Amino acid sequence: MRKKLLGMITVLGLMCCLTVPCVAEQAGLSATVKNTIYNGQFYYGNGGNVLRINSMFYEKHSTTGQVYSNSREETVAPGYTSVAVTRKSDLGYNYTTVNFWGYVNGLCKATLMGVKS
Repeated sequence: MRKKLLGMITVLGLMCCLTVPCVAEQAGLSATVKNTIYNGQFYYGNGGNVLRINSMFYEKHSTTGQVYSNSREETVAPGYTSVAVTRKSDLGYNYTTVNFWGYVNGLCKATLMGVKS
């Protein structure tokens, strides 16, 4: 009787362990860059983390050829699973390339480099 009860408990324990869904830490970064606007989104599968997206952009003036670069970032508090950054280009400028980085609690989890319009 004891062996039978122990066997049933073991089987039930295995069934419970095998049916518990695993929460994966999935990070993803997507971006759209057009001539005068860009948007990047960083996704992270688990809530409860501070998420940040950084972008470094390069834009060129359409008549003078002057190249300008700068960066922009956005951060969200715990409870969100995504964060986005958007920027319109300066008057007369068009984007040439934009780089993106996604961070979870200060650690870089995803990069997307050299996105062009």
